[in-house]
Amino acid sequence: MNANQNNHRPEFCAESQPWVVIRAGGFLLEVVMSTDELVLRVIDWDELFENNRTRALKTMGWVPIPNKHDGDGYTELIEHPSGPVHYACWVTIVQVASRCRPRGTLLRSIKHSHDSASLSRITRIPVDFFDEAIPRLITIAWLERIPLLDIDLDAERQVDVRATSGRRHLAALKGREGKERKKGSSSFQDNEFEKEKRKTR
Repeated sequence: MNANQNNHRPEFCAESQPWVVIRAGGFLLEVVMSTDELVLRVIDWDELFENNRTRALKTMGWVPIPNKHDGDGYTELIEHPSGPVHYACWVTIVQVASRCRPRGTLLRSIKHSHDSASLSRITRIPVDFFDEAIPRLITIAWLERIPLLDIDLDAERQVDVRATSGRRHLAALKGREGKERKKGSSSFQDNEFEKEKRKTR
């Protein structure tokens, strides 16, 4: 056994490109990520698709979507012969991105980018539609491709912290609301009336 094999300190193996591979003592430990892979990301996600309520959620079961239909991006997208189909693809891409980590990126749990095939598999929309829509969404600056290594994975941990604090705040408000709803008050009577209504349904 040579000196290199005795050295168990993890090191990056340059010869393994395009993958970053950590080895220790000559044994493969983990494939971390590709150094040149590009990931799709929704542009201005935090500004357009998050609000004070969603930022308090660790997992989004819904996503707010702008309802403006006279912007340059929307009109350019929709005026194409297949524009309505491409817009349907866009809405489902936003929905998928809302459940990725970090939100707004199309990053799969295995730390690879979603592509037309994986999006089609999740949404049941034909892969050809995504093949057409994604380049157009990039052209109108609704989507972008960024290096995987540029994604801030700490951002998701910050979302978790906000979600925890948000739940604590809601719990505190709920507790305060219960204290304020004293017996004999109008709010208490209204609450009791609603309970009786539910019993009779």
